[in-house]
Amino acid sequence: MLFEEMPPAQVMEDLIKLTTMLNTERDINALLNKIVEYARKLTGAEVGRIFILDKSKRFLHLSISQNDALTNENRTIKPIELFKGGRRNMQDITSYCAFTGKVMNIDNIYQFSGFDLQPYYQYDKGNNYQTYSLLAVPFRNHHEETIGVLQLTNLRKKTSKKLGAFPAEMENIVAAFASQAAVTLNNMQLIEHNEQLLQLMNETNRKLAEENQTLRKQISRHQTFTDIIGTSKSMRMVFDLMAKVIDTNATVLLNGETGTGKELIAKSIHFNSIRKKGNFVAQNCTALPENLLEGELFGYMKGAFSGADKDKKGLIEYAHGGTLFLDEIGDMSLGLQAKLLRVLQEREVRPLGALKSITVDIRIVAATHHSLPERIEAGEFREDLYYRLNVFPIELPPLRERKDDLPALISYFLQQYSKQYGKDVVRLSPSALEQLTQYDFPGNIRELKNTLERAVLMCEEHGTVLPEHLPNEILQAQHQSDDTALALCESHNLKTVTGRYEASIIRRRLDEYGGNQTKTAASLGISRRALIDKMQRYTIASSHSAGQSSQSKLKELLF
Repeated sequence: MLFEEMPPAQVMEDLIKLTTMLNTERDINALLNKIVEYARKLTGAEVGRIFILDKSKRFLHLSISQNDALTNENRTIKPIELFKGGRRNMQDITSYCAFTGKVMNIDNIYQFSGFDLQPYYQYDKGNNYQTYSLLAVPFRNHHEETIGVLQLTNLRKKTSKKLGAFPAEMENIVAAFASQAAVTLNNMQLIEHNEQLLQLMNETNRKLAEENQTLRKQISRHQTFTDIIGTSKSMRMVFDLMAKVIDTNATVLLNGETGTGKELIAKSIHFNSIRKKGNFVAQNCTALPENLLEGELFGYMKGAFSGADKDKKGLIEYAHGGTLFLDEIGDMSLGLQAKLLRVLQEREVRPLGALKSITVDIRIVAATHHSLPERIEAGEFREDLYYRLNVFPIELPPLRERKDDLPALISYFLQQYSKQYGKDVVRLSPSALEQLTQYDFPGNIRELKNTLERAVLMCEEHGTVLPEHLPNEILQAQHQSDDTALALCESHNLKTVTGRYEASIIRRRLDEYGGNQTKTAASLGISRRALIDKMQRYTIASSHSAGQSSQSKLKELLF
């Protein structure tokens, strides 16, 4: 029975039954199919489609398409761009529906102007089909944000079997149905997201336990890189290369962006090698002017220059029997490069003002964030020195390419700084974790360390790390993504805006107190009964409780 043939009481009864049925579904694709099936049954639509907002929040992707008249679609509808030329795409009817939150009802698309309907014309041509009427209804979550659009086309009247327009009185009932379906869909997406996070954390911790042990055995019986955290594919490659070179005297060149841990790798190579009883000497080639750097590296004799009132042993000589680590070698001056080349070739060093050279037994590990071949082409680096240094290159991956290691790194640094500053910070809120995992960290591990050190200092004793404890650049990066979602909400009245703000505070405070309603209510200065009422008003209870157990397990796994 179609909507126009149903008495109002039966319509409401069917909607209640459907809502109960939808809430028991645990498979998103099956849920979407049921939503489309019922919407078509309710309206008599020949075609039903659901477009879902993707993670980038810039496209609506066709997720479900049901068409009774076609068994195979030769031409499908492409993803809908929400922004074109940096502005909202208000020419596409589905995009317009998403942005405004309005129900769109078109009697005949071939006689309608005001929207770009070319995708439907092309679909009809490619499938030998004719789209006639169209009804588009937004799916909006409890934040009044559009998460998808339900699209129904071609109302087929039961009596005449002809195509017709969707009646205006049908709009409200379909919108009510879409509202209930959207809440269920949003909750299921949250549950699925939490389950994915839990699965990821389980897998990460399992690999962390198994693969680190395997890697340590592969390197050697006495080589233990306890300070290096990493089980990602790119880090396994680094470990494999270290295993091959660690007990040799070969010169190593570490390539990688700033903050990727080049000095840590150099130290691990030294302290797990046959030279571990010797000195590990590190010098950043950009830290001193050329003349001072030369004195530091090569040493000098008393009277070699003004102010040299006594002999000074250089770092190269001091590293005899051990390892000399030259960081940012690509920034060394050409004059010093020539002198370093002689050290590599002859294995001897002549201090400034000395008449004879001193034989040295050193291993050199150099590091740079530059492309040395490019600097050679620019005339800023000696080609012969490059070939001397590039005996055994190791490429260190940036943090954005080893996101699998991020949870373990976060856990390690939080524990480290909690202990260092005497704070019992044992939890990381799901929202803070999500922002950290979505950020690219251009400063790599050094930036991550600084971020978590700041978070521990900002956090209260026995507290939880929240988004407000993170630096502005991380929050702003997240806001750039959130701005797109916010753009999907047209202007609201004061009551709506106030309600959304109140709901966000309640959710954040629930996160902070691990879902404990009594503590949350006390911190907000309201009764527990009042809190429960507000949670029910803003549909917080279902979404929060649905993900609470997963979030709790996630925190336990991390910390």
